[in-house]
Amino acid sequence: LDSTPGKMRVLVVKQPPFPGRILHFALDFTDGHKQEINLCVTPDMAKWTEGQEVVIQYPVPYIEEGEATLRLDDDFLVLEGNPPLAHLKRTRQAPPPIQQARLETAPHNAWRGAGSAPHPSLVLGGKRYNATFFHTVVTQRAKRFHELQLAAEQGLKNYRVQVDFLDFWKAENEFDFSVFDQDMAQLLTVCPDAILCIHVYAHMPDWWLKANPDETSAHGDGGPRKIDREKQSLASKKWLTDAEVPIRRLIQYLKGKPYADRIWGMSIAENGNGEWFWMAQDIKLRPSWAGWAPCDTRNFRDFLRRKYATDAALAAAWRQPNLTFETAELPPAGSEKKASLGGEMLDPQKDQQVIDWFTFRNDALGQAICHFARVIKDATDGKWLTGFYYGYNTELGSNPSLNIQMTGHNGFLEVARCPDVDFLSAPSRYTHRRTGMADGLMQTWDTFLLRGKQIYAEQDVRLSYSRAEADNMKMYVARAESALESVGQMNRVLGMQLATGTLTYWFDIVSGSFYEPAMGQLIAEQLDVTAKLPGSKGLIPVETALVSDRESLYYSRANTTTGIFRAAIEGTFQRFNELAAPFHSLVIDDLLEEAVHAPVHRLYVMLPTLVLTAEQRSALMARFEREHATVVWLHCAGATYPGSSPSAASNADFLGIRTRLLDERQRPKMTTTPAYGNALCVNFNTSGPWFLPVDGFDEVVAKVIRANGGIQACEYLTELNTPPYKMLLWKVTFA
Repeated sequence: LDSTPGKMRVLVVKQPPFPGRILHFALDFTDGHKQEINLCVTPDMAKWTEGQEVVIQYPVPYIEEGEATLRLDDDFLVLEGNPPLAHLKRTRQAPPPIQQARLETAPHNAWRGAGSAPHPSLVLGGKRYNATFFHTVVTQRAKRFHELQLAAEQGLKNYRVQVDFLDFWKAENEFDFSVFDQDMAQLLTVCPDAILCIHVYAHMPDWWLKANPDETSAHGDGGPRKIDREKQSLASKKWLTDAEVPIRRLIQYLKGKPYADRIWGMSIAENGNGEWFWMAQDIKLRPSWAGWAPCDTRNFRDFLRRKYATDAALAAAWRQPNLTFETAELPPAGSEKKASLGGEMLDPQKDQQVIDWFTFRNDALGQAICHFARVIKDATDGKWLTGFYYGYNTELGSNPSLNIQMTGHNGFLEVARCPDVDFLSAPSRYTHRRTGMADGLMQTWDTFLLRGKQIYAEQDVRLSYSRAEADNMKMYVARAESALESVGQMNRVLGMQLATGTLTYWFDIVSGSFYEPAMGQLIAEQLDVTAKLPGSKGLIPVETALVSDRESLYYSRANTTTGIFRAAIEGTFQRFNELAAPFHSLVIDDLLEEAVHAPVHRLYVMLPTLVLTAEQRSALMARFEREHATVVWLHCAGATYPGSSPSAASNADFLGIRTRLLDERQRPKMTTTPAYGNALCVNFNTSGPWFLPVDGFDEVVAKVIRANGGIQACEYLTELNTPPYKMLLWKVTFA
């Protein structure tokens, strides 16, 4: 009947074929090109009736420059005569300069009663924003652009948008950003004042792979790579240098945009998966690890040169006479599953080649991340924030299939120390998301917070409104089964964010979770609540720390459903998250690096700390004595020195408790003494080797039923507040 930009009055001649709000529009530009766009209209078509006049409202499409006519171009709904709805015109304007961005993180000592500290926030160009954003990657890939409008309608102003090398890098010196421009137009239509982080998929195009076959990902068992998700080798140095060109060209392009002053950061993904993993499957979905490209061998040898300096030192470490850097090879596929001691632990006297290989795979990813962060900082004069999916050590350290030794996420300390990296992302822990559980973070988050970084917990939630997935996936990701469960899971997210001092973002990965208006309204309410909350006053002291050791992971075999670390990490973090008591999540290096200023604690729970230097042993004990701390050591603390075979003697000279090494895979049972309730304790984990205490303690807490009669747990001295303070040696986690 009539129309103005953003509004049209219609007479409903025939009822629309289905309810909903999504209509398809098209912009016909005067230069001949066409741009399509999906928009959510009001009111919902379910409320239309035949013969009724309806005023339909919609967001006015964004155009950056030029002149265009807007028309309805929907497959199921037709306007009689297909009249133009609006004529839009915009003249190109000079781009504003990019702005300085920073994440304001509460001082770590705020949890120790040091006064009020604000909750983390994003500052861009001197203006403060809520740092929570909406992640649009799948929204863009699947062309589900109406999800952006649903988010914008609930007040979300912060978005992370995708751009892909494969879309815009057409040849060595040929770039085409038209796909990205269309995606940005869709976002700026529904949220004209959006602030942005740009998420770059930095996997190399096919033309580059053809020109650089030695740099292309390859699997150790000969399995074909996953062509859609796996491109270049992650250890390729040529990838790092060549990928600088499109990244810098993209940044230059973005600086010329009208929204340049609203971009706060850039995150880099390594391949189609996006989470910085060496691929663990081939194209036929069979278990198969990547990492055997010709460039991987070449760069592994360079890693060995840096570590050993001389051929003789390498040959001695690997116990291979006449070995040289030029003849050193990657271990054969399957080596990651083997271990010389107890079926689980690696012996440097026999397995140093595998230990070095594990280290190389992880160092390569940490170095690549730091490299790309430096490129972004250099190209933006340090103004944009940089981020990566990385550092999943509490998740992958206990994951039987995507283990940390092979995926490459154990280079996280170099990333935490890198001055050019600002934030790390990861989904919250899927296996801890079920209703009634406490959820959890995949990183040792305080390792990053102490160094001025931030952690973003990805909430790729599957609420009860989301599209159904296969039963095994539904169980793994803990899909909510009702509106009540959905609300509970979402509010738990906010609680975890506030309790840990970290950040979060929302990701409707399978579509539908936020289509229900009440779920979007809950996000809006959370944003409002966090904006109004007073700062943390530090009234509840954090007296406990869970401490991991990343080097020890290299001394454990990979691809294990049992093992030393699976029991310790999975049990400890899950149970501590359920205690409703605050704790810090750290690594040993945090305790030993003076510049980090790790807080004082009364209780330390030390996850398996298999390998320690003499200096580390001395420094740790000195710290614990200064703090009068109680320390719980899981498994065989100090079982080996770097380069030496694990032994009872190495274990004993650290803790002062003499042990006997049992080189067997077992699942021990033990009973506690009457003073401790005559409890039967069963370790749920089959593992080895076992270090059984013999003497050096005052009191027997429990005795092993089946482990040749050795003592399984003990108390070392009895008083908490007199030197050398109480220490516990536990072999059972939480049975």
